[in-house]
Amino acid sequence: MTTKQITSARKMLNLPTREDAKHFHLFGTPISKSPSPTMHNTAFQLLGLPHTYTLIETNDVKRIQQIINASHFGGASVTIPMKEMVQPLLSRLTNAAERIGAVNTIYRDPLNNELVGDNTDWIGIRDSILDAWSSSRQTKSNAVSGAVSTGTRTPPSSPASRLFAPPSPSVSSSTVISGTTNGVSTVASSPPPVRSTSTSTSSSTTTSLASGLVIGAGGTARAAIYCLQQMGCQRICVHNRTHSKAVALASEFGVEAMESLRSS
Repeated sequence: MTTKQITSARKMLNLPTREDAKHFHLFGTPISKSPSPTMHNTAFQLLGLPHTYTLIETNDVKRIQQIINASHFGGASVTIPMKEMVQPLLSRLTNAAERIGAVNTIYRDPLNNELVGDNTDWIGIRDSILDAWSSSRQTKSNAVSGAVSTGTRTPPSSPASRLFAPPSPSVSSSTVISGTTNGVSTVASSPPPVRSTSTSTSSSTTTSLASGLVIGAGGTARAAIYCLQQMGCQRICVHNRTHSKAVALASEFGVEAMESLRSS
């Protein structure tokens, strides 16, 4: 088949052609060793999509603004130090990005072509907790350290309230799940959350967790607190080496600041 015939066939099948190719990027610095281009470009190739994914190593907001306003821009991943700096460039933020105060994903709204900023860090933390719970159900252990991937992952685009695995009698109510993401430790203690049929992301649609502890007070800690709130955690505590930072963060999210981890 000629190139023209292939293009015509793809259009008939409603498949994207080279004319529809979009450019996706990773913004931030340092990012030279990121595996993201390899992963995304391999996926594009396997799926027969004409898109590309490249690294844009920069901390220049004006350069990013030029790129995201181009007609062929499809979306981007965002890492340090750009997670806060890109927010004014976007049409709107999702509830997660607004609450956490950082953007790690930019995409175009298919309905109105607006540039939307999202934050999926909390989803990674949630999946780590759920994977650990899945592991604890299989091993019938009351303590699981780290996030061991044994369960089926739910796509990040799904609402949080629909993502929780059903409870299992093999897990006791004292199960403790702990994990570390970007240097921030998150601990949850309770029966596992249950699946809800609601499409709302409100924590009220899930069975509440008993308690959660976040160690750290930076950007990832914000995502961890948001995650625990979405999972219906009844009590959330924040501990940080600089206690005043823990107090400020706890006050912003309406949770508790814990000065010491030692039992009284």
